[in-house]
Amino acid sequence: MLPPTTTATPATATPPTPTYVLARRPGCLWPLVVLFLGLATLALAAFVLLYRAGVQGLASMATPTERFTLAGQTINQVQALSLLTVQSVQVVSELEAEAAFRRGIWIVRGSADYAVDFSQASLTKRDEKSRELTVELPLPKLRNPRLDEDRTKLATYENAGLGWWTIGMAGSREEFEKSSRARMQAAVVAAARERPYIDLAKAAAEKLVASIFDLAGWKVKVQWTGEP
Repeated sequence: MLPPTTTATPATATPPTPTYVLARRPGCLWPLVVLFLGLATLALAAFVLLYRAGVQGLASMATPTERFTLAGQTINQVQALSLLTVQSVQVVSELEAEAAFRRGIWIVRGSADYAVDFSQASLTKRDEKSRELTVELPLPKLRNPRLDEDRTKLATYENAGLGWWTIGMAGSREEFEKSSRARMQAAVVAAARERPYIDLAKAAAEKLVASIFDLAGWKVKVQWTGEP
């Protein structure tokens, strides 16, 4: 008796699971980078505009009391400047001097500074409708008058005696210059006190105060104390 025969069924092979790889397209991130940079630029520009307009916008939206408070805070900033040089001037003057039987005419040159004591600044008037303020300041003070010895020249120099017998009594040119030095320094001070130089110093101080109050939205008129 023959043994039963069996037929072997070949095993079916399982196909491999396909793996998909997402290919990157060159340059696909650039639009995002450009978009990000554009948004960042817009944000920065908006910040700058808001910062510059912040103080003025705050002043315009504030109530009258709040606006005067802002003005009061601003006058404190002005007072904090204390004694400040606002203008330096160059002066020229002619001086006729006579000493030790000698006479000469000097072309005197020098310089000086004008300073304002801003610590004494005060608010005196305010107009809410026109948003104008009046600030009172002391007059500029002359400081540090300086004789420029290198640029000061002796234009003429001659004997000032009554006759030939005084020639031997006349001093030297060096003595004449030394005796004239105090008068030359006084000539610098007198020239620097002339009205045009004082007006220059006042204009410089007024411009400085106006620039400070302009940030708070106020127009300023400066009134000078002790002005003749």
